[in-house]
Amino acid sequence: MNPAMSSWFRSILVGLALSTLSAHAHAELAIVQGEPGSCAPPCRSGYICQGGKCVSLCNPPCPSGQRCVKGECELMPRAGEPTRSRYFALLGGTRIGLNDPALTFGELRGEVGSRWVAFQLGGGFGDATSLRGAVIGHISYQPSQKLPLFIQPRLGLGYAFSWVDAPGAPRQQDVFVTTGVRLRWDILRKMAILFDPVQLEVTYLRLESDETNDLRRISAAPVHWGIHLGIAFIY
Repeated sequence: MNPAMSSWFRSILVGLALSTLSAHAHAELAIVQGEPGSCAPPCRSGYICQGGKCVSLCNPPCPSGQRCVKGECELMPRAGEPTRSRYFALLGGTRIGLNDPALTFGELRGEVGSRWVAFQLGGGFGDATSLRGAVIGHISYQPSQKLPLFIQPRLGLGYAFSWVDAPGAPRQQDVFVTTGVRLRWDILRKMAILFDPVQLEVTYLRLESDETNDLRRISAAPVHWGIHLGIAFIY
């Protein structure tokens, strides 16, 4: 091989080597500095790599006190509080009479609630038929951040209208106080199981009427123990 050819061949080899080294160095620099599709370290949950930077999935970014979850802004979780508080629930159960003037009912009820208050509306069947509604205040406490289980003390005021399907049987109107404890288990992000193992209802005002519709106040104070189970749809 003549000197000119040898020099030309060596120039080609050197050029190829320099190109390979430059591409390798450029790739390493891209990993460090970040180019489209490459972020080091990898982006955490709720972020995506764009232009070598981790950017939020939510656009515009979530305001203070909220976080981005699967492209949606939601409140940052606080100790002892569920991240989502508004819900609609369907519950079934029973109210057991604990004294003579109290009757036992099977019940179905709907409930709409928020962070601090819930509204109930439903009916009962069994020894008597009843229609009832209640306004209930509640708070949530989470014993452990590792479990989506919440304990909710509850206190409320309600009204019930009940009657027995028998000729001449009186109709009753009760104003009652209800208190108890609810367990809420968030099985999914937008669904929870509700269980009321302890619900005490005390009637402090009972009005009774007969076929003539004459109202009279009854001094007896019916006391009920309620147990209910249901499912809540959280939004």
